[in-house]
Amino acid sequence: MNSRAPGDVDAGMPHLVETLRETATREAIDAALEQCGGNRVAARALLKMSKTTFFRLLASFPDIAERYPTRAGRKKAAPEAPPRRAPPMKVRAAIQTRFEAFHSAHPEVYEELVKVARRQFRGTGHIGIGCCWEVLRWRLQSRRGKKLKLDNTWRSRYARMIQAREPELAGAFRTRRLRS
Repeated sequence: MNSRAPGDVDAGMPHLVETLRETATREAIDAALEQCGGNRVAARALLKMSKTTFFRLLASFPDIAERYPTRAGRKKAAPEAPPRRAPPMKVRAAIQTRFEAFHSAHPEVYEELVKVARRQFRGTGHIGIGCCWEVLRWRLQSRRGKKLKLDNTWRSRYARMIQAREPELAGAFRTRRLRS
């Protein structure tokens, strides 16, 4: 007959339970790291452990920590193929060259823009080329049916051209120094 009371624990039992837990934890961490290719963050997520718990346990198993080093400690694998390069960019003509080509193809844009600018200016301080440009864009779209694409890049060029060619609109637009 057993002489121990139901709540009595043998002096060696707690150590045995701890050893079993430690072995199960060690195997679980080792298996998770193996499954995740050594990625500690993914292994921690797989085990559903808190960051603190996982890294404390990992520190208590130095042999496992050594087998699966941190990202900073891992050697980078040699690239299998040369890295891909971006396709070469198309060399575009300078903005001024493209502007001159657009202006010679569509002289009506300048004429309409001058009409809009005169109507808006009427002696006031300054007007915005952006506002004139949007009014022109709307007018050309409503007249033509087919939309003429007005690139915003040309706005500053047209503002300078209008001020140079139309004396009554000289100083109507504020312009900055050209960068290109």
